[in-house]
Order: sequence, then C-alpha cells, then structure tokens
Amino acid sequence: HLQHSVGHIPHQAAALLQSYEQHGVPVLFDDPDWTLDQLDDAVSKGCNMSADQHKAFIAEEMLEFGEDGFWTILPYDRVRHLPGLRLFPTQIKEERDRKPRFIADHRLWGVNDHTLPAAPLESMQFGGALYRLLSKIRHANPDHGPVYLSKYDVKDGFYRLHLRPEHCVKLAIVLPRYEGLPPLIAIPFVLTMGWRNSPPTFCAFSETACDVANARLYKRHAPPHRLEHLPAPLDNLDPASRALTLPCDGLTVPPTD
Repeated sequence: HLQHSVGHIPHQAAALLQSYEQHGVPVLFDDPDWTLDQLDDAVSKGCNMSADQHKAFIAEEMLEFGEDGFWTILPYDRVRHLPGLRLFPTQIKEERDRKPRFIADHRLWGVNDHTLPAAPLESMQFGGALYRLLSKIRHANPDHGPVYLSKYDVKDGFYRLHLRPEHCVKLAIVLPRYEGLPPLIAIPFVLTMGWRNSPPTFCAFSETACDVANARLYKRHAPPHRLEHLPAPLDNLDPASRALTLPCDGLTVPPTD
C-alpha cells in the first residue's frame, strides 16, 4: 500500500521504503533451510493448544484473510517440497472485551533468534512514551477535570506491508486439523504477527509518515483569515474596561467579570 513515488519523500528512510515498495520486505535467516524431516515433524506436532481451542475462529479469520489477499491456504502435501519452506504453530492470544488475536509462533525452534535484523530497529521510538504520558498526567491542570486516555489500534497494520514473493514460504504456519480435510498450512504474503522483524519494519513506515507530517506542520505558514481584523480588538481587552464598540455594524461587547 505504498505510492510508487515513496522514494522521493524528503526523509532519510526514503530509499529503504522504495526498496520495500519495489521488492517487498525480505525474510533472511542465518541458519540452513529446513529439511523434509523437520517440516514433517512440524506438521505432526500441529498447533498451539490455544489454536485448537479456537478452530472455528481461525477458520473464519483465515477465510477473510484469504479474500483480502493476506494469506493463502494449501494442503501440506502440495507445498512440502517448496525451497525455503518453514512451518510454525498457529497461536491465539485472548484479548479483553475484543475478539482473539491471531499469532504465528515464530519464537519456536529459535527462528526469531536466527532472523537477520534487516529492519531499522531505531524506528521503534517507544522508549520514553510512558514517562512522557505520566508526566503530562501528573502536571495536568485539575481545574479541567480528570485525565482521559485513548489508544488507537491500526487494524491489521502488519498486513499492509508485503513480503518478497520468494520469501513468503519462510514464514508459513500449520493450521489446526479440520475433520475431512488433509493437513493444511497457510503462507503469508504480508508481515506476520509474531515475527521479530515485523514491528520495526512497520514502524519504519509509521514513524516516517509521522516525521514528514510534523515537518510539514512546523513549516506551514497559513495566510491570515479574512475576518481576522474583526476579533483583533478583543485580543488585549481588559475585563475591567468599559464596553467596547467594534467596527462591525455597531456591535457592542459588554464588560466581562
């Protein structure tokens, strides 16, 4: 979901984002490709227990993801010999007051540890956020009432960033067993929830957008409003002064308390 001209934005990450736009996000490991025995063993072990307990939910989610072009679902025996294929368990993280979260368990077998850091870790600028929020809350003016916080969650944010086509099979997952169907796997075309490089890669996009927006706002000089001269006399009005007559059809403003 990137513009083809992303490489022309005035930002140091432009070249990186242009590479992602043209080729997709790379998936690189420092260990050998898996053998057929390793793949068969992963399929035989199946999913996390949480996934088996939410089989119906996973089926519904994967069908929606397939229609959106995020994943493709295939029988394992059809893709068993694909070069670079790796398989990981499906996992479900239950959420309070919202539907469960679908996760690929890439921690298993040390795969996240073998992932090369191809994404800019410095893009994850979360370190001081909590302390800034606490400081704002602590020093907020109590005359305005209690402090309210809001959190916005980008829907399927990772799924907006595509992987390199030849690397997609490296992050495939094993789905739960469904009656009457052979063992199924799902291959992602996009960043997965659970892979080590997904957060910094996503933040490379989001933080760049934030930087560019802030730079434009800082440099923005809007022309004066065409009615600016009418309220201008009120800018320095002394509340104790007498009524002020504005040059606007004889409008009279009474003194204020």
